[in-house]
Amino acid sequence: MQELNHVILICGALMLLQVIWFLSKELKRNSKILSAIVFCLGTLSFLVSYPYMLEDRWWTHVFLLTNQGATYSMLLFAKAIFDDHFELRGKHWLFLTIFSIFAYLFHLQGYWGYFWDNQQFKNLQILIKVLPHMVEIVFVVLTAIEAVNSGKRDLIRQRIEFRKFFIFFISGISIILSLGAFSINRYNIPIESQLIMNSLVSLAAFLFLNFRLRFQNDFFIKPREETQAEEVYDSDIIGKLSIFINDQSGYKQENLTISKLAEILNVQEYKLRKTINQGLGFKNFNDYLNSFRIETAKQILSDPSQKNLTILEIAYSLGYNSISPFNKAFKLSTGKTPTEYRKLVLQ
Repeated sequence: MQELNHVILICGALMLLQVIWFLSKELKRNSKILSAIVFCLGTLSFLVSYPYMLEDRWWTHVFLLTNQGATYSMLLFAKAIFDDHFELRGKHWLFLTIFSIFAYLFHLQGYWGYFWDNQQFKNLQILIKVLPHMVEIVFVVLTAIEAVNSGKRDLIRQRIEFRKFFIFFISGISIILSLGAFSINRYNIPIESQLIMNSLVSLAAFLFLNFRLRFQNDFFIKPREETQAEEVYDSDIIGKLSIFINDQSGYKQENLTISKLAEILNVQEYKLRKTINQGLGFKNFNDYLNSFRIETAKQILSDPSQKNLTILEIAYSLGYNSISPFNKAFKLSTGKTPTEYRKLVLQ
């Protein structure tokens, strides 16, 4: 089994290198992909150095430092790929750097006792070993939540399909991290568990390469020649949408989801997603609704006769459950909060 594990490890590492090379070619087209490259580099670093992590050599320290932030970079990647309005900022990279350094220092003390005598602080030593891995598990859980929640409003078919694979992958990562966190020694996990980890990473890299994904329009999609034969969006659905949204002001309906809208219009949900995405040019359902809600909000806020209406009342009247998502959507569209906008137009 040791030889099989070694072969799978080498295959996984080579395929990860191919993935990194592929992603690096697309980096100029979209800076969001940098988070994916960082995640792959961290995973590769962990994979190839796994058997040697307990050896106190200079190159093991390099690998340790580079793989500590892999789970946080995976969270950034999930946000970048599934949240159309997310932007990678300096604060994200700063946090990644700080977390990696602290996790590295915890490793030095937890496994090699760099800073004090292990026997004097035995209980604390266990906490130091487990804490970074527990934080990593939190990052993985947050990644899963981001992937699942964003799927409810997603309109891009390829991204919906990729999400299933992504959730499967991070579920496997969760199992691996749990094994590491609750084992006495993170790098003394049974060979069977190592085989599972290496197989999972290799499978993920293989599937990525096999799908020949491309980064376009802020997301991975299949090559153009493979998508030309796709079904054209349904123009009849656009007509039904126009009647419900424009004539009946259906966008004001509270808790309106893509599935509920499909039921109201009596159309298949996947066709409705396709129509709003390809026919109307929206990537997610919330943006589609907000395009109508914010325009109506601007009209209300500009009307002197309605100046006594509170921002919360306006938000409720447009279908929002609270003022926070309304403020966020309004500022994203206009660059100002509703209160600032009202003061500007009514002054």
